[in-house]
Amino acid sequence: MTDTICRSQSAKLLSAYLAGGNPTETNKQPAHHPGTPPEEIKDTGEKAFQRAILNGGRSYLSKDMKDWVQWIDFEVPVGDSNKPRDNCVDLIGKDATGRYVLCELKFSGKSTGSGRPKEAADQLKNYAAQMAENVKAIRFHENAREAFNSTHYIAHTPRLIVAADLIYWAKHIKEPRDKSVENYLVVIKSEEFTKQKGRSIQYKPEMPSSGFVWCRLLT
Repeated sequence: MTDTICRSQSAKLLSAYLAGGNPTETNKQPAHHPGTPPEEIKDTGEKAFQRAILNGGRSYLSKDMKDWVQWIDFEVPVGDSNKPRDNCVDLIGKDATGRYVLCELKFSGKSTGSGRPKEAADQLKNYAAQMAENVKAIRFHENAREAFNSTHYIAHTPRLIVAADLIYWAKHIKEPRDKSVENYLVVIKSEEFTKQKGRSIQYKPEMPSSGFVWCRLLT
């Protein structure tokens, strides 16, 4: 029932946009772990989207809020921790059952090539496989909400999610999607972070109330 409601809501939001409408708004850390990133940034695009989700703490994957993800860390290297920008997972969290969730983000259709849903899913599956191969070397940032647990990661297959805003899905909705990866619509306006930043040089992105409950795209 929940998935049906979410699917209906997603379809209405996408239809409104396409019609020109305006939608509603635990391992020991080694010496070479990813450093502590700054809280404030200049970006108003995909990086801001990422930080807003992480800063929000929790995202709900169903309208009844029984299925959720508590976000732990971002930009996590899937290989050598000495190369923090080499193949990184956008967001990692745990769901209500304690299972790891790996998330690939797209914002406002600015990405091309690997930004297509199917290719984004392939990239995410590749990251999950690399993490399994290098599991003993995976490290979270110093200020992550908890340390990475390699034993738990191997014991429980992670959930894989591609999450994007309305404009991205409006652009790519007719393209094929990998059914083994969950795809979600996050209701947030493309200009949200530009407004939050205003005239400031740097700012801390925050998720608006409309962006906490995500809608799964089932078809």
